[in-house]
Amino acid sequence: MEGYGTWNLSGSHSGKYSGQFRQNMFHGYGTFIRADGGKYFGQWVDDKKTGKGTYIFANGNKYVGDFKDSNVHGEGIYSYADGGKYEGKWAWDEIVNGTYTSVKGVKLKDAM
Repeated sequence: MEGYGTWNLSGSHSGKYSGQFRQNMFHGYGTFIRADGGKYFGQWVDDKKTGKGTYIFANGNKYVGDFKDSNVHGEGIYSYADGGKYEGKWAWDEIVNGTYTSVKGVKLKDAM
């Protein structure tokens, strides 16, 4: 597969991808909607979320920021469905440092 297209996947990674392909892999900008309701919009490199992107979880939480090898990695904002949010730095899906702001506006540095 080369260029732009849509692919419906089944099995453990079931969902629908619409976007750019290179050598049969997700590569470039694309959208992946998982069967469980999670959605990713952003950059892909060799089938992995890499670069800038947005992931909206089925529970309403959302992450906007950097990805590397399909991990949250770099600067980003994680917004909770209840209105709280965490802004900071991530490394391999783990929070490194930043600030949590509660729904009432209370800020906690290096929280989480």
